[in-house]
Amino acid sequence: MSRKLTKIEELLFNSPTCLLWPKCGCFQTITNWQRLLEDEDEVFTLEELEAGETVIYFSVACAAAHCPEQETREYAQRQFANLTQRRQRIEAAQTVAARRWSD
Repeated sequence: MSRKLTKIEELLFNSPTCLLWPKCGCFQTITNWQRLLEDEDEVFTLEELEAGETVIYFSVACAAAHCPEQETREYAQRQFANLTQRRQRIEAAQTVAARRWSD
């Protein structure tokens, strides 16, 4: 069951840049995690770090594609590329480890 988008929803979805920046969830996620990770007294569980990595990844991806501030968008693009490469290295290492276990 789908409904017709409102004018504001159409504007938000069809805009090449984020019209909510810096009030959007991506900005809030990135700055929240930045603050948390800079706090030397903050302690995280492995599950929290894994969840954080996922939301940071998608938030940076969105900022890399849609941030209206060119400098921030370019920085996010570099960070997104770094995070993507990191994920690919982890996946490759896990594949190698799985092959070793199956041999």
